[in-house]
Amino acid sequence: MTPYLALLRGVNVNHRMVKMATLKSMLEAMGLNSVRTYIQSGNVWFTSDEDPLWIRDRMARDMESTFGFSVPVALLTLPELRKVHECPPFPVDALRDGEQVHVSFLIDSPSEEAVKGLEAVEPGLDECRIANGHAYVLYRQPVHKSSLSNQWIERRLGVPATLRNWKTVSKLLELGNDLLEHGSVR
Repeated sequence: MTPYLALLRGVNVNHRMVKMATLKSMLEAMGLNSVRTYIQSGNVWFTSDEDPLWIRDRMARDMESTFGFSVPVALLTLPELRKVHECPPFPVDALRDGEQVHVSFLIDSPSEEAVKGLEAVEPGLDECRIANGHAYVLYRQPVHKSSLSNQWIERRLGVPATLRNWKTVSKLLELGNDLLEHGSVR
């Protein structure tokens, strides 16, 4: 079975509440195995032999029928997440005090023109770069003060995305490696 990571966009914010126990039950009812959620922001590891497009579409449809609102879903395999983590365009191990790296996981592929448009934006205090199929943001100020929000990235690229900080990305990789090694996430 293939380990997958589902990253749900915009859950447990702005009255879009999703109980992780209910989400887990919903995913198990879909036939997904070894389901494990991490924190309350919509991070879910599981295994499946189903087609990834079927999983993503079914998950989005079941989220709407279960919770009453649509939820875009980014779906990654463990090798895809490893690449995101191992090849960032910013020096994550040499950040200065107050700097943070976040990854905006793109749910669909943006057009080449949209990527070129984003890359043409002059970096200000914060920077955004596309690498490994996703947008990485180096924040040099508190995230809430930056104009480079996830919504800004979505508007620039014309695709939905969901943002995770580097600490969460690192923890999710650790959990995915556990799932591969032990058949479940401890």
